[in-house]
Formats: sequence, structure tokens, C-alpha cells
Amino acid sequence: FALALSSTALVLPLVGTTGAVGRGAFAMLLFEDLALVPLIFVLGALAPTATADGWSNLAGVALRGAATVVAMYVGGRLILPRLFGQAARTKSPELFLAASLLVVIVASVATTAAGLSPIVGALLAGLLIAETEYHSEVEVITAPFKGLALGVFLITVGMSLDLRLIAQNWPSLLLAVTGVVATKAVVTFLFLRVANSRRGVAAETGLLMGSPSETTLIVLATAAQAQLILPSTASFWQTVTAIGLTITPLLAKLGRTVSRQLESRSTADAGDVEIDEEGPGTVVIGFGRVGRMVADMLAVHGQRYVAVEADIDSVEAARAQGHPVLFGDVARLELVDRLKLDTAKALILTMDDPVLTVRLARRVRLLAPNLPIVARARDTAHAAELYRAGVTDAVPETLESSLQLAEAVLVDLGVAMGPVIASIHEKRDELRQEIKAAADMLVEPRVRKAKRTPRKV
Repeated sequence: FALALSSTALVLPLVGTTGAVGRGAFAMLLFEDLALVPLIFVLGALAPTATADGWSNLAGVALRGAATVVAMYVGGRLILPRLFGQAARTKSPELFLAASLLVVIVASVATTAAGLSPIVGALLAGLLIAETEYHSEVEVITAPFKGLALGVFLITVGMSLDLRLIAQNWPSLLLAVTGVVATKAVVTFLFLRVANSRRGVAAETGLLMGSPSETTLIVLATAAQAQLILPSTASFWQTVTAIGLTITPLLAKLGRTVSRQLESRSTADAGDVEIDEEGPGTVVIGFGRVGRMVADMLAVHGQRYVAVEADIDSVEAARAQGHPVLFGDVARLELVDRLKLDTAKALILTMDDPVLTVRLARRVRLLAPNLPIVARARDTAHAAELYRAGVTDAVPETLESSLQLAEAVLVDLGVAMGPVIASIHEKRDELRQEIKAAADMLVEPRVRKAKRTPRKV
């Protein structure tokens, strides 16, 4: 049960809760978080059986625990709204935070007195607070402590590891980590395939959910305290869990790579968009909200285009609407060659990845020196970097949003539309020249320094 859990704290920041992978991972993680409450409850109830009268004592602990949980639930529904209401009337965030911590502490003490783990009380307190109308305020006030508490928790786990023991038992640990990740990945993959998920989504989700969780450490510690497993066994699997948590980002990256390979094969089997001998016309890389809007405007004015997108869900949705969209990752050289950019009319970069945008612009500029390249920039600094990479025009998001806000407020103030549009265009050109000048200033010192540097023969 402990090893079956996956890390909510690491997985959700990596994939979010949207998209095919995010939705599937979030559903499983939510179920696991809810299952943690009865799991800890059962382990705590089993604790006295190691040294006491067996089933009779277990039944007594279960009854006391059930009565405590019912009393906490009823009392929480009656008391917590009034408690948080009084705290809210004081308009003191510190008092609101103190009330939240008081609820958690009282719940933990109550479950401990009933013979259960204090973790059960903390989990139940969280569920009770979530049922109140003040849960959003509690979440906002406690948000700064979440990352800190998780960091302290993981640092504590890391400090408890015995590096000499790891060095002595690394074959067993390597086998255990590989076995856990492989088993969970395969089982998750098979269940998702049974649920009609695509191969790429199932593979990425399986690898992402393959490592154990921070809650695995809680379950192992509770089981060891209940004398259900030996301390040495708990220590071994805690080490495995710590290693698994460390490699979770690597598993996520591996999952994305495997998913793209599987999806590219399935997309090729289903038929892909082909670029004819006349060339692709305008190439739009990235078919999110920005890329779709650019493509729509190109279609309005009768301009041919081909779009490239790395998210298979977006590709399928776009193709269903009749858009010519290729599936692929532009970080791969073979895909860039396949686009025939030397015969394209223009290239538009709309990806939300500043590093990849600069890298791709630099590579395309070497392949096609005369190709117009228009790139989406995150800010003016990113725009200057894109100009140095060789783009024809860089459009900073912050700059354009500021100009649009200025245009809207001037029109609302009664200024004529014509002068407003003219001034906006003038300001845009002025700022664009400033960005280009800043990019040139950063390039020239490098050139002068390179000329001054003597070469060794």
C-alpha cells in the first residue's frame, strides 16, 4: 500500500491538472490522498495488537477511533464555522492562521488519545476545514507554509539517510527502485489502456506515477510504529522512496519522450499532413491560443500555412476543425528539415518556451538567411535576445498588452480613434527600435572583444 502511492507534491507541478496526462494523474492522486485516511486509520488501529490482547483490543481501538471520528465530524460541522467566523471578523490574518493550527492540533490530540495516529487527526482536520465556507481563506493563509513544510519534511528525510548503508547495499537498492518504478508504470499503463487512453498518454502517466510518494514515508513510519514491519525494513524502503522522489523529474522527462515517440508513430499510421513541392507557405510553430489566432488571420487573408504542435490533443482537435497541423517536437533536427523552411514564405514562432524559441531561431537563420522570422517574446529582454538570434521581428507580450491597454483607455476617454491608432503604431516602432538597439549594443562588445583576443597557433 505504501509503495503504491505517488507524489502529489511533485507530479502536479510537473503536469498540472489539465490535458490527458494531467487529468489522469490528478484523478489517481486524489483517490490516493483520500485512501490515505482509512489506511492510516487501520494501521493505527492495528498497533496495539503487537503487544496486547489481539482482536478484542483491536476492536476496542476501532470503536474508540470511530467514535472519535464521528464526534470530530459532528463537532467540526457545528463549531468550525463559528470559530472561523469570529476569526474573520477580527480581520487579523494571524488569528485566522492560529485558529487553523488550533483545529489541526486538537484533532491530532483527539485521535492520539483514542489510540490512533496523530496523522489521522491532521487529515480529518483538513477535510473538516475544506467543508467550511472559509476553506479558500485558510488555503491562502497557509499557502506560504506548504512549500516550507514540504521542504523541511524532505530535508529531514534526506538527513536520515545513511550514505554508507546506501554504498554497501546499492545493488539491492537499485533493484528495488527499478522494480517499484517498473511495476507501477506497467500496471498504470495497462489500466489506462483498458480505460481507452492512448498509448502515449498511458506510457507518460505510468512513468510519471512510477516513483513512490512523500506519503509513502508516512505510511512506512506508521507501520513501523505499529510494529507491523521491522524498523530495518522501513528504513530500507524509506531509502528507496527517497531515491524515487529524486528521480521523479527524470521519469517525467522520460515519459514525455516515450509519449512523443509512440504518438508520432500512431499519428504517422493514421496519416499526417504532407508538405507539397510548392513549399509549406507560412510555418506556424506552436498551435496554442496564440498560434491558432495567427493561423486564423492567415486563413482570412488567403495565405497558405502549416502549423506544428507537440501536444497530440491539440493536433487532433485542430485537424478535426480542418487545420493543417503536423505533430512533432521542433527540438528534433529531422522535423526542422522536414518542414522545408528554405522554401517557406515566413516562419512564426509562438511557443511558450523562451530557450527553445531562441535556439530554433538561431538554427533556422543559419539554414535560411533570407527567411522572415516573427517570434513571440516573453518580455523586452527576451525580445532583444531573439533579435540577436536573427529574428526579423520579436513581439513582446508585455509590450503589446500595455499598448492595447493604452489604446482602450484613450478611446474610452473620448480621444479619436485615428490619432490613437497612429500614436500606438508610433510608440510600437519606437520601442522596437530601442529593443533592437539594445540587442546591437550587447553584440558589439562581444565582437570587439573577439577581435582583440589573440589566437594561438
